[in-house]
Amino acid sequence: MGETCRELPLPPGWEEAVDFDGRVFYIDHNLQRTSWIDPRDRLTKPHTFADCISTELPIGWEEFRDSEHGIYYIDHLNQLNQREDPRQMWHCHQQKMLED
Repeated sequence: MGETCRELPLPPGWEEAVDFDGRVFYIDHNLQRTSWIDPRDRLTKPHTFADCISTELPIGWEEFRDSEHGIYYIDHLNQLNQREDPRQMWHCHQQKMLED
């Protein structure tokens, strides 16, 4: 899986667009809906935190840097935002499982 999303074409019926704040989003004309998640991520990104290497985030997660609020993390799949780094939360959970 050495390819990045940008090297792959979007699936048929999909379009990349930019919102008023300059953030990229995706339009699925097939189902007439939009998504913050690049549909090519399903092929190129890990699907769980257990599959992540180094500082990767799994599909659906985004690290967002806001000049006013600092860094926070967006879970697009569950439509949640959080300040805590989910990678650290996963690491703590994994350590606890190993200790039990």
